[in-house]
Amino acid sequence: MIEIKGNLHIHSTYSDGHKSIPEIAGLAQEASLDFILINDHSHLLGLERGEEGWYGKTLVLIGCEINDRKNHYLAYGINQPVPGNDDNPQEVIDEVNRQGGFGFLAHPFEKGSPLSDQGWAYKWENWEVRGYTGICIWNYTAHWKGKAQNIPKGLYYYYNRKAAFTGGPDSQTLATWDRECLKRKVVAIAGSDAHEVFYRWYIFSGTIFHYSFLFKALNVHLLLETALSGILEMDKKMIYNSLREGNSFICHDYLAPGKGFRFMAVAKDQSFPMGSEVGFSEDIYFLTEAPEICLMTLIKNGKVHRRFKGKSWEVRPAEKGVYRLEAQLTGFLKRPRAWIFSNPIWLS
Repeated sequence: MIEIKGNLHIHSTYSDGHKSIPEIAGLAQEASLDFILINDHSHLLGLERGEEGWYGKTLVLIGCEINDRKNHYLAYGINQPVPGNDDNPQEVIDEVNRQGGFGFLAHPFEKGSPLSDQGWAYKWENWEVRGYTGICIWNYTAHWKGKAQNIPKGLYYYYNRKAAFTGGPDSQTLATWDRECLKRKVVAIAGSDAHEVFYRWYIFSGTIFHYSFLFKALNVHLLLETALSGILEMDKKMIYNSLREGNSFICHDYLAPGKGFRFMAVAKDQSFPMGSEVGFSEDIYFLTEAPEICLMTLIKNGKVHRRFKGKSWEVRPAEKGVYRLEAQLTGFLKRPRAWIFSNPIWLS
């Protein structure tokens, strides 16, 4: 399969971001991204003004982020703005689906920071909803907010960026994702929540998290059946299909490039990528390949199943279940650092 790399959940000057879509696209090209997804708040101005498309070697696709104070929803594949409804997000999900689109819960367990928005946390509160495609399990800006509970910590985690992300997504998010995956297919993504905001804290001031940095950090790697064609509508369909199906993994590329990682099920000379739903059989096994030596953890039904350190690993599952793979980078006298999170393979 063809692997492409992209960055999700980006804001432009059409909402509260600080660069235009063409400027953002230029930075994405410099970061060697194959695609980016714009999510300005509550509208589709970039789409309406014809700014979706190819910019050199980077494809820019435009969705939006819906809702205001809670229950933020990242919507893609829609052509008309969707009215927000903080108190009834099911209506938002239903309207996105009615338009043929799909979406993700944006930062469901955001903790907030007193250094940003007076400490407000934009959480997802309604877990009775149905019909959403997946969950953003790792949001860069929300993750930093959770660590930056005062000015010293904010500065420390801004300048020591690897330290803030050692542990990966918070445990509540992962536990919720695993729980929902036992009920049905729920796809995981990562997002930057990129704004390039200028902050002022007493004597300290500066721009927090430039687009150019975020494009090198939490990325989504998609697997496609064929290479992108350079034709907008064809490529848009391929990218959105891969996102919806979960044929993808999340990588903190700032630690080490994740290109070449694979987690697949193999049976009778046929391979099934991440996001697949496969019938269980006695001859089926999982194959994991990584570009770096790492600590691989196979998660089954939300619990640690087996571990292995290396670059290539074959393991046979004994029974049905929901299986996914986490990879951590290790080093001499260093704590393991969260690196890659695969989407699951469902064995039924």
